[in-house]
Amino acid sequence: MRKKIVLIMLGLPGSGKGTQAKVLVKKYNLSIISIGEKVRQLAKKDKEVNERQLKGQPQPDEVFHRILQEALTEDNIKNGFVIDTIVSIPQAQAAEKLAEEHNLHAPLAIYIKIKPETVIDRLSKRFICPSCQEIFYPLSAGYKEKICPKCHEKLIQREDDKPEAVQRRIWENQQRLDILEKYFSGRGELLTINGEPFVEDVTKEIFDKLEEKNK
Repeated sequence: MRKKIVLIMLGLPGSGKGTQAKVLVKKYNLSIISIGEKVRQLAKKDKEVNERQLKGQPQPDEVFHRILQEALTEDNIKNGFVIDTIVSIPQAQAAEKLAEEHNLHAPLAIYIKIKPETVIDRLSKRFICPSCQEIFYPLSAGYKEKICPKCHEKLIQREDDKPEAVQRRIWENQQRLDILEKYFSGRGELLTINGEPFVEDVTKEIFDKLEEKNK
Protein backbone atom coordinates (compact mmCIF):
# COMPACT_ATOMS: atom_id res chain seq x y z
CA MET A 1 0.00 0.00 0.00
CA ARG A 2 1.39 3.41 -0.97
CA LYS A 3 1.91 6.05 1.67
CA LYS A 4 -0.12 9.23 1.95
CA ILE A 5 -3.31 8.00 0.35
CA VAL A 6 -6.71 9.68 0.32
CA LEU A 7 -9.81 7.47 0.24
CA ILE A 8 -13.39 8.67 -0.21
CA MET A 9 -16.25 6.37 0.78
CA LEU A 10 -19.37 6.36 -1.39
CA GLY A 11 -22.62 4.45 -0.94
CA LEU A 12 -26.30 4.63 -0.14
CA PRO A 13 -27.37 5.00 3.51
CA GLY A 14 -26.95 1.64 5.20
CA SER A 15 -24.28 0.45 2.74
CA GLY A 16 -21.73 0.08 5.53
CA LYS A 17 -19.36 2.75 4.26
CA GLY A 18 -18.82 4.08 7.79
CA THR A 19 -18.01 0.61 9.11
CA GLN A 20 -15.56 -0.06 6.28
CA ALA A 21 -13.94 3.36 6.73
CA LYS A 22 -13.07 2.43 10.32
CA VAL A 23 -11.56 -0.87 9.16
CA LEU A 24 -9.42 0.91 6.56
CA VAL A 25 -8.22 3.42 9.15
CA LYS A 26 -7.06 0.61 11.41
CA LYS A 27 -5.40 -1.52 8.72
CA TYR A 28 -3.49 1.26 6.97
CA ASN A 29 -2.93 3.57 9.95
CA LEU A 30 -4.93 6.37 8.36
CA SER A 31 -6.81 9.25 9.90
CA ILE A 32 -10.55 9.56 9.39
CA ILE A 33 -12.44 12.72 8.57
CA SER A 34 -16.01 11.92 9.53
CA ILE A 35 -18.14 14.50 7.79
CA GLY A 36 -21.24 13.29 9.62
CA GLU A 37 -19.60 13.65 13.02
CA LYS A 38 -18.20 17.08 12.16
CA VAL A 39 -21.64 18.21 10.96
CA ARG A 40 -23.22 17.06 14.22
CA GLN A 41 -20.65 19.09 16.16
CA LEU A 42 -21.22 22.10 13.94
CA ALA A 43 -25.01 21.76 14.24
CA LYS A 44 -24.77 22.45 17.98
CA LYS A 45 -23.70 26.03 17.25
CA ASP A 46 -25.07 26.67 13.75
CA LYS A 47 -28.86 26.87 13.42
CA GLU A 48 -28.99 26.42 9.63
CA VAL A 49 -26.71 23.38 9.73
CA ASN A 50 -28.84 21.93 12.52
CA GLU A 51 -32.08 22.44 10.58
CA ARG A 52 -30.71 20.68 7.49
CA GLN A 53 -29.41 17.83 9.63
CA LEU A 54 -32.78 17.31 11.33
CA LYS A 55 -34.48 17.13 7.92
CA GLY A 56 -31.89 14.66 6.59
CA GLN A 57 -30.78 17.17 3.94
CA PRO A 58 -27.19 17.27 2.63
CA GLN A 59 -25.07 20.19 3.75
CA PRO A 60 -23.94 22.71 1.09
CA ASP A 61 -20.45 22.55 -0.37
CA GLU A 62 -19.19 25.50 1.69
CA VAL A 63 -19.90 23.57 4.90
CA PHE A 64 -17.92 20.61 3.54
CA HIS A 65 -15.01 22.89 2.58
CA ARG A 66 -14.99 24.43 6.04
CA ILE A 67 -14.98 21.04 7.75
CA LEU A 68 -12.25 19.67 5.49
CA GLN A 69 -9.98 22.69 5.93
CA GLU A 70 -10.31 22.59 9.72
CA ALA A 71 -9.80 18.83 9.91
CA LEU A 72 -6.75 18.67 7.67
CA THR A 73 -3.86 19.11 10.10
CA GLU A 74 -0.28 17.96 9.67
CA ASP A 75 -0.92 15.17 12.14
CA ASN A 76 -3.78 13.56 10.24
CA ILE A 77 -2.13 13.70 6.82
CA LYS A 78 1.01 11.87 7.94
CA ASN A 79 -0.05 8.59 6.30
CA GLY A 80 -3.18 9.79 4.53
CA PHE A 81 -6.83 9.85 5.48
CA VAL A 82 -10.34 8.59 4.74
CA ILE A 83 -13.31 10.88 4.10
CA ASP A 84 -16.42 8.96 5.10
CA THR A 85 -18.74 10.57 2.54
CA ILE A 86 -19.14 13.32 -0.05
CA VAL A 87 -22.24 14.35 -1.99
CA SER A 88 -21.10 16.48 -4.94
CA ILE A 89 -18.41 17.00 -7.57
CA PRO A 90 -17.34 20.36 -6.02
CA GLN A 91 -16.68 18.45 -2.79
CA ALA A 92 -14.66 15.86 -4.71
CA GLN A 93 -12.69 18.65 -6.36
CA ALA A 94 -12.07 20.31 -2.99
CA ALA A 95 -10.64 17.04 -1.68
CA GLU A 96 -8.47 16.72 -4.79
CA LYS A 97 -7.17 20.27 -4.42
CA LEU A 98 -6.25 19.78 -0.77
CA ALA A 99 -4.60 16.44 -1.54
CA GLU A 100 -2.47 18.12 -4.20
CA GLU A 101 -1.54 20.98 -1.87
CA HIS A 102 -0.35 18.51 0.77
CA ASN A 103 1.51 16.27 -1.70
CA LEU A 104 -0.91 13.37 -1.26
CA HIS A 105 -2.10 10.96 -3.93
CA ALA A 106 -5.26 11.85 -5.83
CA PRO A 107 -8.36 10.70 -3.91
CA LEU A 108 -9.56 7.18 -4.68
CA ALA A 109 -13.31 6.60 -4.32
CA ILE A 110 -14.57 3.32 -2.86
CA TYR A 111 -18.20 2.88 -3.91
CA ILE A 112 -20.03 0.23 -1.86
CA LYS A 113 -23.09 -0.74 -3.88
CA ILE A 114 -26.25 -2.24 -2.40
CA LYS A 115 -29.80 -2.75 -3.70
CA PRO A 116 -32.61 -0.35 -2.69
CA GLU A 117 -34.43 -3.17 -0.92
CA THR A 118 -31.30 -3.84 1.15
CA VAL A 119 -31.24 -0.18 2.18
CA ILE A 120 -34.86 -0.35 3.32
CA ASP A 121 -34.27 -3.56 5.27
CA ARG A 122 -31.11 -2.30 7.00
CA LEU A 123 -32.34 1.19 7.85
CA SER A 124 -35.70 0.00 9.17
CA LYS A 125 -33.73 -2.01 11.75
CA ARG A 126 -31.20 0.71 12.55
CA PHE A 127 -31.28 2.59 15.87
CA ILE A 128 -28.98 5.27 17.26
CA CYS A 129 -27.92 6.55 20.64
CA PRO A 130 -29.16 10.15 21.00
CA SER A 131 -26.15 10.96 23.17
CA CYS A 132 -23.06 9.54 21.40
CA GLN A 133 -24.69 8.99 17.98
CA GLU A 134 -23.42 5.40 17.81
CA ILE A 135 -25.38 3.33 15.27
CA PHE A 136 -26.87 -0.02 16.31
CA TYR A 137 -27.95 -2.96 14.15
CA PRO A 138 -29.58 -6.26 15.27
CA LEU A 139 -26.22 -7.92 16.06
CA SER A 140 -24.87 -4.92 18.00
CA ALA A 141 -24.47 -5.11 21.77
CA GLY A 142 -27.37 -3.31 23.40
CA TYR A 143 -29.67 -3.57 20.38
CA LYS A 144 -32.04 -6.12 21.89
CA GLU A 145 -32.47 -4.03 25.04
CA LYS A 146 -32.50 -0.79 22.98
CA ILE A 147 -30.01 0.70 25.46
CA CYS A 148 -26.58 2.13 24.57
CA PRO A 149 -23.95 0.13 26.55
CA LYS A 150 -21.69 3.19 26.76
CA CYS A 151 -24.14 6.00 27.57
CA HIS A 152 -27.00 3.94 29.04
CA GLU A 153 -29.38 6.05 26.95
CA LYS A 154 -32.49 4.59 25.32
CA LEU A 155 -31.89 4.01 21.60
CA ILE A 156 -34.07 5.84 19.12
CA GLN A 157 -34.92 5.47 15.44
CA ARG A 158 -34.30 8.49 13.25
CA GLU A 159 -37.37 9.81 11.46
CA ASP A 160 -35.63 9.49 8.10
CA ASP A 161 -34.75 5.83 8.81
CA LYS A 162 -38.42 4.87 8.88
CA PRO A 163 -39.62 3.02 5.73
CA GLU A 164 -41.81 5.85 4.43
CA ALA A 165 -38.84 8.26 4.45
CA VAL A 166 -36.21 5.82 3.18
CA GLN A 167 -37.61 5.61 -0.37
CA ARG A 168 -37.13 9.36 -0.81
CA ARG A 169 -33.61 9.19 0.59
CA ILE A 170 -32.69 6.36 -1.78
CA TRP A 171 -33.80 8.33 -4.83
CA GLU A 172 -32.07 11.54 -3.74
CA ASN A 173 -28.82 9.81 -2.82
CA GLN A 174 -28.73 7.65 -5.94
CA GLN A 175 -28.91 10.73 -8.18
CA ARG A 176 -25.81 12.14 -6.50
CA LEU A 177 -23.99 8.80 -6.47
CA ASP A 178 -24.53 8.26 -10.20
CA ILE A 179 -22.86 11.61 -10.90
CA LEU A 180 -19.93 10.90 -8.57
CA GLU A 181 -19.50 7.37 -9.93
CA LYS A 182 -19.15 8.74 -13.46
CA TYR A 183 -16.76 11.45 -12.28
CA PHE A 184 -14.34 9.17 -10.42
CA SER A 185 -14.57 6.44 -13.06
CA GLY A 186 -13.58 8.95 -15.72
CA ARG A 187 -10.50 9.83 -13.68
CA GLY A 188 -9.56 6.18 -13.16
CA GLU A 189 -9.96 6.59 -9.40
CA LEU A 190 -12.92 4.34 -8.57
CA LEU A 191 -13.23 0.94 -6.90
CA THR A 192 -16.71 -0.62 -7.07
CA ILE A 193 -17.51 -3.00 -4.21
CA ASN A 194 -20.44 -5.38 -3.69
CA GLY A 195 -21.95 -4.33 -0.36
CA GLU A 196 -24.53 -7.13 -0.16
CA PRO A 197 -22.46 -9.89 1.55
CA PHE A 198 -21.38 -10.09 5.20
CA VAL A 199 -19.20 -7.25 6.49
CA GLU A 200 -16.06 -9.41 6.49
CA ASP A 201 -16.56 -10.37 2.83
CA VAL A 202 -17.03 -6.74 1.83
CA THR A 203 -13.83 -5.85 3.71
CA LYS A 204 -11.89 -8.58 1.89
CA GLU A 205 -13.02 -7.33 -1.51
CA ILE A 206 -11.94 -3.79 -0.60
CA PHE A 207 -8.51 -4.95 0.59
CA ASP A 208 -8.00 -7.13 -2.49
CA LYS A 209 -8.92 -4.36 -4.91
CA LEU A 210 -6.82 -1.78 -3.07
CA GLU A 211 -3.76 -4.02 -3.20
CA GLU A 212 -4.36 -4.70 -6.90
CA LYS A 213 -4.79 -0.99 -7.59
CA ASN A 214 -1.54 -0.11 -5.85
CA LYS A 215 0.74 -2.76 -7.32
